[in-house]
Amino acid sequence: MQGVTKGREEPRESPGKVHTLLKNSIGNSIDVLVEYLADNNIRDIHPLIIGEVEKRLISKALERSRGNKAQAARMLGMSRNTFLRKIQKLTLEGIRLYKGRLT
Repeated sequence: MQGVTKGREEPRESPGKVHTLLKNSIGNSIDVLVEYLADNNIRDIHPLIIGEVEKRLISKALERSRGNKAQAARMLGMSRNTFLRKIQKLTLEGIRLYKGRLT
């Protein structure tokens, strides 16, 4: 049964279904990407992949929340302060926020 627990909405999908989706979409993409990067002698793969994933998560959360940073932070399961620090770091790296999205 769906409902609200401690101010949070319960997930609409079962954890098993979500895990399968993640494994099939992200997992397969990471496998291909790591193979490509390793075959081309690219080092420091972890920060490359994690950085790109984090940028896309923040961008999509801001898009879904229509720029509401507190709501986007909740969606990602982090505090608003942590979310704002991550945005600030991305901005310092030259990534600009525009209409709630990273560009």
